[in-house]
Amino acid sequence: MLDTPVYWDGKQNDDQFAVILAQPLLSADGAVILPSKTKLIVKLHSLSEAGVVHLVAVAALVQQGESLKELMLPKEAIQVRGAEGKPLLAEQAKNRQRRRGVDVGRVAFGMLHEAAGQLDDSIKDVVQEGTQTLNSNIDQRNTQTSRESTNIRVLASGTTVEVFVNRSFSIPVQFLE
Repeated sequence: MLDTPVYWDGKQNDDQFAVILAQPLLSADGAVILPSKTKLIVKLHSLSEAGVVHLVAVAALVQQGESLKELMLPKEAIQVRGAEGKPLLAEQAKNRQRRRGVDVGRVAFGMLHEAAGQLDDSIKDVVQEGTQTLNSNIDQRNTQTSRESTNIRVLASGTTVEVFVNRSFSIPVQFLE
């Protein structure tokens, strides 16, 4: 399960996120490799335009008594996928609050533009030209807001995931004690 939300804003980043094992990670012969409640530290490896997320574990944090032990994992040895092995899909975040404010402003200036038609000619031209310019600016910002919000992808904390061992690796004996 994702312990922390995963987000991507379209920029390369080195942020780390956490996955908590609900069940122990077992070897092929059934031995416990990592116990349940182990926290895997994961990084976003890639994200497709369709929102398919590829997470890889970089470390494991195991509680042993009063101490917390950290095990650095080999590159891409453990991958995180969606539940039942399905692709892990991030949703597009929407900036609805800002968009609503932009839309209200657009309507208000549209109404002012229409009302200006009732004024005498010298004032009418100034008000209509001003509101037309403001509406154009609001439209540009609205378009920019849409572009920005479609680039943000999010996986909520609590998302059910599955952990897959992609290649074998060794765990030091002292780590298992």
